[in-house]
This record gives sequence, structure tokens and C-alpha cells, in this order.
Amino acid sequence: MLNIKNVACDSEDYKKLLALRRKMIADVIGRPLKDSETADDAKCRHIVALRREDVVGGLLLFTEEDHYRITQMVIEEKWQSRGLGNDLLEFTEMVVRNDKARDTLVAHAPDFAVKFYQNRGYTLEGAEFKELDYKHFKMKKSIE
Repeated sequence: MLNIKNVACDSEDYKKLLALRRKMIADVIGRPLKDSETADDAKCRHIVALRREDVVGGLLLFTEEDHYRITQMVIEEKWQSRGLGNDLLEFTEMVVRNDKARDTLVAHAPDFAVKFYQNRGYTLEGAEFKELDYKHFKMKKSIE
């Protein structure tokens, strides 16, 4: 059984999520994450999926002026295509729903994840852009 929760930036679970992000993102972009690309980690929430003590997935959730922003969602390979991405989004959307100040969730989605977000009610906003040296698209969803 999986447990999804927020973790502090100085926790062991955060360190495990960072290690998973470094591995998974490096596989996609073909290079290691730079320290400058994790420098804002203390400014966001870290949502992790745990199986026992192992972090098997997670994402970063930034609070912006008028919305929340999801970025760097990663899921360990053996847990992909098993609904964990849906579970992470459901948890994240619950966090947003509980915040009465913001009702919009924006995802910076790599090109291969656009369909995943569209299937969950996110709409494409604007043109392609580069993040972490990789093609991304802004996806948006109103959370009520």
C-alpha cells in the first residue's frame, strides 16, 4: 500500500525524493540536475509517494501569486502505468482545494506527459518552452 504526503525540505523523505528526481530527470534530459535547478526546493512543498520507507514517486508544488505550480513529477520506473501519477495529482488537487486563496493548478509538463494531464482535465496554455533543457508545456486546471 502507498502513502502520499507532504514532507519537509530537511527530511529524509525529501532526500530520497531528490535522489529519485536526480536519477529520473537525468535519464530524460541526458545530464545530471544542476545544483541551481534544485536551489528553490526550500520554497515549495514536496509531495511524495511512499511504499514502506521507500519514496517511489513525487513532485514539487510551488505557491505562486495566483495559482499553484506542479513541476518535476517523477515516478520510479516499476511504478509507472500503475495509477500512481493519478494518485499524486488527486492528493495535490486536494491540497489546492483546501486553499481558499487559490483555485488554479498549473503543471509544467514535459512533452511526453501532455496527454496524461489532458486526460485529467488540464488544458494546454501557450507555446512550448524549455525547462531543464527539455520541451515543456504549460497545462492548467481550475480546482473547485
